[in-house]
Amino acid sequence: KHRFCVFGFNEKFDKVVLVHSAPLDATFEDLVTILAQHKACYVFYDCQYENKEGHKRNKALYAIWSGAEASRKEKMLIASTTKEVERKCNGFAKKASFHEWSDLTEQNFIDAVCN
Repeated sequence: KHRFCVFGFNEKFDKVVLVHSAPLDATFEDLVTILAQHKACYVFYDCQYENKEGHKRNKALYAIWSGAEASRKEKMLIASTTKEVERKCNGFAKKASFHEWSDLTEQNFIDAVCN
């Protein structure tokens, strides 16, 4: 099991490949460091949080990152391959898209998976 996995495109931009996987003790800041290296990618993140009753929970979020700096080609590839990645990587609770660097916070990921 991993805290998060990041998938992106190979050098030819013709395949989705695993770019990075992190151990369970990795932090959200570790994820942000990885995302800084990618303009567009897919993230599966294990959100750990407490519900309103104070019970610890964890749910996987399928996050699509496509930043403002991503090229038109990268944005089109993300849009055209999202469903296939979703189909092949099941077991996540929710899916969300993020396009602004300021939106990449752990709280936003938790909010997305809880709603």
